[in-house]
Amino acid sequence: MRLILLIALLLWALPALAQQCNLRTVIVGALAKNFQEVVTWNGFSGDKTIEIFTSAGGGTWSLVVTNPNRTSCLITHGGSWRDLKRAPVGTETRKSE
Repeated sequence: MRLILLIALLLWALPALAQQCNLRTVIVGALAKNFQEVVTWNGFSGDKTIEIFTSAGGGTWSLVVTNPNRTSCLITHGGSWRDLKRAPVGTETRKSE
């Protein structure tokens, strides 16, 4: 989970050239309609909400950051996601569920 937050923060710091930003309701609606994605993970970084949206069956995923004013930005997206079991501290291997 910390790795996801680190990646999100690093991506947030990159130039916003490829980001698509809009009201959160618009972004969430577009992800649901176009990719059948729903929120499957969220966390907080300062005053921002970081969310991972995924579609069923390991299809697509999207990383969205929402500001306190409810403006959300699609930071990045991809495919072939999978759930990972939490590895014990100090181990490097994670098994997929």
